[in-house]
Amino acid sequence: MVPVKGTGLVVELGAGTGAVIQALLDHGIQADRLLIIERSAALVTHLRSRFPRLRIIQGDAGTLGDFFAGRHAD
Repeated sequence: MVPVKGTGLVVELGAGTGAVIQALLDHGIQADRLLIIERSAALVTHLRSRFPRLRIIQGDAGTLGDFFAGRHAD
C-alpha cells in the first residue's frame, strides 16, 4: 500500500506496460512523486509515450541510488 498523502518518491521497478503506474495515478498518487525504472528499452519507449509527464529511467535496481538525490521513498 502506498500512502497517497505522502511526500516521498514512489518507485516502481520493472513497470512493464504500465498497469501499476495507471493504478497508482488513478488512486491519487501525484505524477511528480513517481519514479519508474524499466530495464527494457522497448518498454521505456512505450511508457514514455503513454505517460509523458513521468520520470521514466532505463536501468535496473542496481542503479537506484543514483536516482534518489537526497529524497526518500514511501
